[in-house]
Amino acid sequence: MIHSMTAYATTQGPLDAANHAVWEIKSVNNRFLDLTFRLPEGWRQIENELRQQLARRVVRGKVEVRLQVTTQFSAHPAWDEAALTALANWQRQLRERFPDAAPLSIGEILRLPGIVPQNDADANGAVRQRLLELFAQALDQLCAHRQREGEQLAAGLRERAHQIAHLVDAARQLAPEAQRRYTAQLQAAVAAIETPDSAERIRLEVALFAQKVDITEELDRLAAHLVELNHTLNKEQGPVGKRLDFLMQEFHREANTLAAKAALPELTKIALEMKVVIEQMREQVQNLE
Repeated sequence: MIHSMTAYATTQGPLDAANHAVWEIKSVNNRFLDLTFRLPEGWRQIENELRQQLARRVVRGKVEVRLQVTTQFSAHPAWDEAALTALANWQRQLRERFPDAAPLSIGEILRLPGIVPQNDADANGAVRQRLLELFAQALDQLCAHRQREGEQLAAGLRERAHQIAHLVDAARQLAPEAQRRYTAQLQAAVAAIETPDSAERIRLEVALFAQKVDITEELDRLAAHLVELNHTLNKEQGPVGKRLDFLMQEFHREANTLAAKAALPELTKIALEMKVVIEQMREQVQNLE
């Protein structure tokens, strides 16, 4: 199944009576798998497990995972009385030495580690399990989004492949006329040669004719690339982005050679149209896993 590397997912829900979690996962293009985690203090110990889950589902892309845990304080806050007492003593002693220092605000006090008990102690319990369940839901959403985007990109690639196939057929129909016209030019050039070295000049002209006019090989390779493209897009599983990126380079190579060999203006136009379509395909392939 074709997957895009660009996707976004978010889930949220309660962890317990006092805490609420929000997961965000963003994925963008990247040559390899690059995982970044932004987890609050007290939950960084689950990063390795999150990394393993992602690596099993995502092969390529720059993925950023963000977790936000908010606490709803009740009328009877469960803060650490001993820690508050110690903090008050430290602040009093410090202000005796530094009387101009501003006192700590309530917000600063609450953000200090250890003042408001976190869920660290429950990291292996129900809260941790609930947090991982919410993450799994977000990961499912991300993969579903990547699959939908991938299917749309694959459909666009198939449509452009049909355009290239039509252009290849049109070039094949023009190839005999190109050979006929260039042969007439060659015969006229040979007839005008009356010098002693005419045989060598004729040999050079014939060699140039074989190189410049015969586009059969390029058209055959383009047709073979189209078959490979269709086969790759129909793969049931596994990443295909790198393979398709290489295939786009081969398409470009043949289109450039076709443009260089074009002996008719019509063939030049076909080659240019091919290059435009191939570039559009290349841009789409950059998004595929």
